[in-house]
Amino acid sequence: MRKTIGRAAIVLVLLCSSVLVYKIVVKVNQKKECERITQALPSYTFNLAYGGTMHTKSLEDKPTAVMFFNPGCEHCEYEGEALSTNSGSLKEKEILMVSLSPRDSIKAYAKRHRLEGISNIRFATDSLAKATIMFGVQAIPTTFIYGSDGRLRKRFNGEVSIKALMRELR
Repeated sequence: MRKTIGRAAIVLVLLCSSVLVYKIVVKVNQKKECERITQALPSYTFNLAYGGTMHTKSLEDKPTAVMFFNPGCEHCEYEGEALSTNSGSLKEKEILMVSLSPRDSIKAYAKRHRLEGISNIRFATDSLAKATIMFGVQAIPTTFIYGSDGRLRKRFNGEVSIKALMRELR
């Protein structure tokens, strides 16, 4: 009886360990795939918060920031305020703000930070999290900076200062 319990315990430990190792390998592979995909601005069609769609092809040949945010996020609030204050210095750059939140929340954020109607700052909704998953976003805010050649220059996990944003968008 003791031998049977001991063997069952060993089998259970081995089984649990195997599942854990499998999950770790899958996660590492997913991360590598996201890193590979985002080395160049991925081909994707975003649903804009104010209606219509926008394909990433329209961002080609322009320095671009793709910023994943949440309207209720404190760090995202700081970023929104900084974008508003420095929007004149960013005229030649493209800013795409992407959120999982409903359109109304995104629009309220844009209005609160006086970002409505600024032609180079657009807001997109990612209600099904397809872009969030494709870009491998694990935390909000996360920002991807692409050069005019469409290649990834920098990924910021967490809040990014306006100074760093402008430096990387040069």
